[in-house]
Amino acid sequence: MERVRDLLARLDLGRVAGIEQKFPAELSGGQRKRVGLARALIDRPQILLYDEPTTGLDPVATKNVDEMIRRTADDFGVTSVVISHDMASTFRIGDRVAMLHAGQIIVDGTAREVLASTRPELREFIEISGLVPSSHPEARP
Repeated sequence: MERVRDLLARLDLGRVAGIEQKFPAELSGGQRKRVGLARALIDRPQILLYDEPTTGLDPVATKNVDEMIRRTADDFGVTSVVISHDMASTFRIGDRVAMLHAGQIIVDGTAREVLASTRPELREFIEISGLVPSSHPEARP
């Protein structure tokens, strides 16, 4: 039980009275994500896999989850693999970014390297996300 309390405290849930006894429906969305992360960390994994961790969250909650993922990687020494369509979040979290297209990795590298890629599939995806201005003439004012 001590390990559970330690993990909850390290994930900013230690100040929530009786959190160990609460049901998921009694927790906020952010608290549920942190409890889920604590459950994943209890066995001291080397790698954590996140599948669309920010889907359905508002921008502030998304940034908080991104920070939690980064902090967890640093604090617990785990490798985080994040699958996401949220490009802003992806570039905020990732040391390295890869893009899959038609079952193949078409680009991978640092955020700077990926953003500099001229691959049309990647350019379209990033531009549609709103992360960078569109280069399509019809999108210009």
